[in-house]
Amino acid sequence: MKRVIVYSLVILSTFYLRSQNIREKVLETDITQVTVFIKGAQIYREGSTSIPKGESVIKVTELSPYVNPNSISAKPLGDFVILSVKHKLNYLNELKKSDRIDSLSQIIERLYLSIAKIENDQEVLDEKLSLLNS
Repeated sequence: MKRVIVYSLVILSTFYLRSQNIREKVLETDITQVTVFIKGAQIYREGSTSIPKGESVIKVTELSPYVNPNSISAKPLGDFVILSVKHKLNYLNELKKSDRIDSLSQIIERLYLSIAKIENDQEVLDEKLSLLNS
């Protein structure tokens, strides 16, 4: 019985010592270069952070939800290895819009409403003209 307890303690301590806390860090990046194509664009971002020894997960947030997952790549500068690059969408956070984009969207919406009003007025005038002609 004592041997079973000792063996189980040894096994558990081995797992505990071998297990590693995977640290998560959010990497703040800045856009450094943009190339615009007919269909799409290529955006280069740069950021730096310190990474502790061991395995870490580095998250780059606030990217466009329309990014092609196959086009994401990372280039390490330093003495470390990138094991994988994954793409995940966060459906819980809303896409942040700048104040300028919001104001332009409101202007566009007002213009669409005024165009619709003009088109409706034109239809009414066309109906009146056809009524007068008949």
